[in-house]
Amino acid sequence: MPKRKGVSQEQNRRAICSATVELICEGGLSHATVARISERAAVDRSTFYRNFGTREDAVRAWYSYITMDGVKSLPKHPMGRAEYLEHLFDGCWEHRGELLSLHAHGLTVLMLDSISSLFMQQMDPSSGIVEQEAMYYHIGGVFNSLKLWLDMGMNMDPHEFAYVCATVADSGIIPAVLGNGRVG
Repeated sequence: MPKRKGVSQEQNRRAICSATVELICEGGLSHATVARISERAAVDRSTFYRNFGTREDAVRAWYSYITMDGVKSLPKHPMGRAEYLEHLFDGCWEHRGELLSLHAHGLTVLMLDSISSLFMQQMDPSSGIVEQEAMYYHIGGVFNSLKLWLDMGMNMDPHEFAYVCATVADSGIIPAVLGNGRVG
């Protein structure tokens, strides 16, 4: 396959991420060798290693791209929790085939790294412990909602699932393990 000429480093990174995910979807992580990824992305192996240390790093970057696309789609006006989650989930919905395949291959945990990094970049470095805890709590909530959706096979559309998540978050429901005195 001819190598990509006249493209930016960012275009190469995206091509490598896409190739990595495609190959994992086709045959698992062992199928996605750096040689195959490089060939599929039309880059040299050295370009892969200049951009990523491991295949998992390329998957993390792919998760970051789709998460960032959802964040970029957020409107500038104030919004409720359901609308906010809809925008994040819409970005995932467009990639549900890849997300479900990565989930089946046990790689969903890499999404947590991407979500954490993305949201923590938005945080003021001088934030206090309360603001930091609120952000980490939010990151965990978004990740676990996405994981649940994947566990369910993404069988609900993003708007319906965002509504369910927002309803539970806004209801004050306390999970039984927290409500019976075993934690705290």
